[in-house]
Amino acid sequence: MIMGTRPSPYLMLLSAMFFWGATYIIVRAIHEDVPPITLNFWRWVVVLVLLLPWTAAAAWRHRAVLRQNAWLLGVLSVTGVALYQSAAYIALDTTTAINAGLIYATVPVVTPLISYALYRELVTSRQTLGIAISMVGVVAIIVRAEWDALADFLFTPGDLWMLLSVVAWALYSVLLGRLRGNLPPLVLMMVLAAIGVVVLLPFYGWEWAVAGGFALSRSTVLGLAYLSVASAIVSYVCWNNAVAVIGANKAGLFLHLIPVFTVVLAILVLGEQLKGFHVAGTALIATGIYLTVTRTGTTRSKLPGWRKAC
Repeated sequence: MIMGTRPSPYLMLLSAMFFWGATYIIVRAIHEDVPPITLNFWRWVVVLVLLLPWTAAAAWRHRAVLRQNAWLLGVLSVTGVALYQSAAYIALDTTTAINAGLIYATVPVVTPLISYALYRELVTSRQTLGIAISMVGVVAIIVRAEWDALADFLFTPGDLWMLLSVVAWALYSVLLGRLRGNLPPLVLMMVLAAIGVVVLLPFYGWEWAVAGGFALSRSTVLGLAYLSVASAIVSYVCWNNAVAVIGANKAGLFLHLIPVFTVVLAILVLGEQLKGFHVAGTALIATGIYLTVTRTGTTRSKLPGWRKAC
């Protein structure tokens, strides 16, 4: 994109999923040192500081486009910047990894439902099959192919926060494709970060008054640097551009790759062992993605209430 060419949207999605998969390892490392809203607030402060000098002039040149999309930019920032990550961080404080993983795996299912509810956008039967197969692969990895674990699935208060995070990200992805005008990716990122910081400020102040701040250390500084540059700037720009090209429904399925990359990184970085269910789950996810991103015919899903486009 910097050289004037647009990479493959699927390559951009793979890059974003890799960085987001690594994010869970980073957050786990500093989880006890930095409160959840505080972590999200300072993450976007750093993003804003890094981007503002390079994008301020371009934002001024595109002020007409920004005004045209003012309300939508506000909603995108609330859902994709303030709410999505804060809710996920809070959820990890109060729910189990199995619960959070299973709930997060519903993003590719929630996204087309929101697309249909808002804009009557349909998915094909092939895409529906791909989503189902991919989700089975995610569940297989999360429960380590021990399907009896599903019978012990118990809801906790944190599950509601994770569900809120899922809905926020799905809504962000669907609305992202409704931006009008030609807005440069880094300008969009800067504007969303600026609005997000303002929205998060009172909640950060409340958390600071209740839980206190955090100490600057090598781990917290490096963690914030990663979350700001790789997990925020690079990943969001890749995601935003890919969604603009292939749509939220197809892009959403790639979120199933996050637990795959997390497992791979855990093996490489933390020394965990590769198991058979990792391989089987990854194969199912890859099959589901292939079915979803490739086309054979125009048959629509026959889910109740879904109808042909006019």
